[in-house]
Amino acid sequence: MKYNRFLILLLFAIGFISCNNPKKQGGVPRVGFIEAFEDATIGDARKGFIEALAASGFSEQNKTVEIIAKNAQGDMGAMNQIVSYMQSEEVDCIGTSTTMSTLATVQRIKNIPIFMCVTAMPQILGLINEKKKGPDNLFGVGEDLNYIDTSFAIIQQVVKPKKG
Repeated sequence: MKYNRFLILLLFAIGFISCNNPKKQGGVPRVGFIEAFEDATIGDARKGFIEALAASGFSEQNKTVEIIAKNAQGDMGAMNQIVSYMQSEEVDCIGTSTTMSTLATVQRIKNIPIFMCVTAMPQILGLINEKKKGPDNLFGVGEDLNYIDTSFAIIQQVVKPKKG
C-alpha cells in the first residue's frame, strides 16, 4: 500500500515538474538520487527506486528519463556538494536513501519534490511543523523505528548466551 502511494506521488511529481526544464536532454525528466554511503541495503533501495520508475515507463535504457545518482560516501561535505549539484542541475525530483541524505536535502531544497526511502519518519527527524505537517515537498515511505524493538525482542528469544 505504501509502495503504491510512493509510486503514484513519484509519477505525479515527474509529470508535473518535467514540463519546461531547459537542461533536459531530449525533453525527458531528470531524476536525482542521493545516497549517503555505500551499503548493500542502500544499493537495493536505489535499485528499487529505479525499478519503480521503469515499471511506470521511465527508463534510461529507453531514454524516457535521465537519472543522476550520486553517493556521498559518508562525507557530509560531499553530501552538501551533491545537494547543491542536484539543485544546480534543476532535476525534476530527488530520491534520497537514508536519513542523512534526506535531512541534508530537505534542509536545503524547498522547491523540488523529494522522495525518501530508508529514512526515519518526519516526526522522528523533527521535520513536523506546528500544524503537525511535514515539508510540502517531502514524499515517500519512512520508518517508525519499531523494528529496532522487535529485533531486540526476537534476538533475546533466538540467541541464548553460552553457559561458561
